[in-house]
Amino acid sequence: MKKLFILAVMAVMSFSAFGQAAKKPTLMVVPSDNWFTMNGLMKVIEGVGEKNYVPMFEEAFLTRNDLKEAITSIGDMFKNQGFPLKDMESNLKAIKARAAEDLASNDEAEESLLDQVKKRAKSDIILELTYEVKTMGGIQKKVSATLRAVDAYTSKQVAKLQNESEYSAAFDLKNALLEAVEGGFDEMVQGMTSYFDDMAQNGREVYLRVRGESGADINFQEEEVEGMVLQEFIEDWMANNCVNGSFSTLDATDTMLEYEQVRIPLFNEKGRAVDTQSWARGLRDALKAAGYSSTKLQMRGLGEATVFIKR
Repeated sequence: MKKLFILAVMAVMSFSAFGQAAKKPTLMVVPSDNWFTMNGLMKVIEGVGEKNYVPMFEEAFLTRNDLKEAITSIGDMFKNQGFPLKDMESNLKAIKARAAEDLASNDEAEESLLDQVKKRAKSDIILELTYEVKTMGGIQKKVSATLRAVDAYTSKQVAKLQNESEYSAAFDLKNALLEAVEGGFDEMVQGMTSYFDDMAQNGREVYLRVRGESGADINFQEEEVEGMVLQEFIEDWMANNCVNGSFSTLDATDTMLEYEQVRIPLFNEKGRAVDTQSWARGLRDALKAAGYSSTKLQMRGLGEATVFIKR
């Protein structure tokens, strides 16, 4: 009986460990910049010596029912494989509802609408969808589709597939998209899963900047904090709070520190999800405890944090 009990406990523990290992990244399907350009929904804003291209997200969702159908069809494929999904359109509506409040705040970094959506949705991977319906002989139609998976925090490509459906006289966008995507679907799922497994083991990659507040006379190379110069104090904290102590110094001057490939844990010791903002709060709090009476944390999208300090 005792032996059976031990075996049962081991089985439950194995199942629990498997369940944790099988955790999948949260996804959000969005139309790609290329789709907006192809469909005349990319706004061009003339700047000083440059042009800025701004996707017209709201107009796209209001006027293109095929876009909603395409996003839903692709999303359902991944949902059926157990991937949690975030809905882009609902997040757009929520951001619009808070637009007046956001405009009134002077503390936020200037962000694109997509960055705002990413920050609100907190998905792990963005699926950028491009599709085009092609006609042959006026009757036969097919769809050409490209699906690109990118890290929502770094915008680095994780996986990609590109394929076409067969021509059909009884064309249906949903079925044609499924046919096109199915060709490389398994490989794409495997690529995203492997990428997320690597993050679980080695940490999520983010970017961090530390600088003095406006008017603050902060010198990162000369000020002493707890027996170390300020830069060393910050990097000592990072070494203790990054996964495997992993980060790279991009730039270090008297007035600003920049770090890339900063690896933060996916979860804290209590099992709660960790994002760039909650992780950077730890550095902010450590600096406060070290005597910096004013510290401010500013975010751009999901993966970039700037900590401002002042004596």
